[in-house]
Parts: sequence; structure tokens; C-alpha cells
Amino acid sequence: MMKKIDDHVAEQIRESITEAINSAIRDKTREDEVISELVIAATQVGLDHSQELLSQAVLAARHAGVSWSEIGDQLGVTKQAAQQRYRVTKTPVVGATQRLLKPVTALNEMAKLADAGAHGWHSISYGWLYHLLEKSDQQWEHHRDGFPIPGNRKRLEADGWTWIGTTYPWQYFKRPLDTPAFKESL
Repeated sequence: MMKKIDDHVAEQIRESITEAINSAIRDKTREDEVISELVIAATQVGLDHSQELLSQAVLAARHAGVSWSEIGDQLGVTKQAAQQRYRVTKTPVVGATQRLLKPVTALNEMAKLADAGAHGWHSISYGWLYHLLEKSDQQWEHHRDGFPIPGNRKRLEADGWTWIGTTYPWQYFKRPLDTPAFKESL
């Protein structure tokens, strides 16, 4: 049976989210309409990230053997509603210039991405235990950054990195190198 968090922990989570949203608008000396727009934008970022975290938690629970009924109970929805919203029905479609790099874990994914990048493959998407790679003629490097710290993404993008996505607690980046890709051995 899935555990529920206590009211104290739930309140700490709510306070953390509220503080993060407030910090996005703190010390702004703009008119009320602009501040309201900032609050909406900051809240949307929090909502999007929370939904992403929830999806990952549901997938992790399913991989750990938790039933759809238990997940539905935890979310306050029916088993069918949980399945419709979170079930992964298939892996991404892979063509001649794409491939799945799997299985990968937090312990080995960067080494596997480095090897793939040397052969011209770069991540374009990722999911539970895989990266979807696309082929190019140049080498690529990949970077995994810890929990997003304000300013890190902008700094990395200024250094030529392209953001791939964020999956708590990581965010992923890639950048092309000015080196031709190694040929792959058959």
C-alpha cells in the first residue's frame, strides 16, 4: 500500500512552492498588472514542473510494482483515470536517423551519451531509462546539471549548450563539437 505524507510535510511543500513563486517577483517595482503577469508566469512554471515530477513518480511507482488502483487511490482518481493519464503505451518511434539508447541510469547515462556523442548521436528527448538520439555528422557532448540553480541554464546556453529538458533532479544539455563524428563499427 502506498504511503501518504503527513500534514506537516505537505505544508512544507506548499510553503516552498509559494516562496519560489514569491522570489520570482520579489523586489519588483512595477505596476500591479505586470506583477500579476509575473505571478501567473511563475505559477505556470511551478505547475508544469510539478506535473512532470508527478508523471515521473507514477512511472517509478509502476516500475516498482505499485498497482494502478493504488496509484489512483493516492491521486484521488479512479484506476482507469490514472491509467489514461499516465500509462506509457509505447516507446518513441525510431527511424533510420534515430535510435534509443537504453537502458540508462543516473550512474551510466553520461558515459553512454559521451560514447554515442563521439559517433554523432545526440539526445533529442528522454524518458524512463532511455534517451532518444538523433544522428548527425559531427561529435556532440552532453551535460547533466544538478537541480536547476538560477542562472545556470543561461550560463550554459551562453557557452553554446542547448537545453534538452529537465527531469528532477537533473537538467540535460548538449552542444555540437567542431569535430567529425567517428564512424561506427558494425
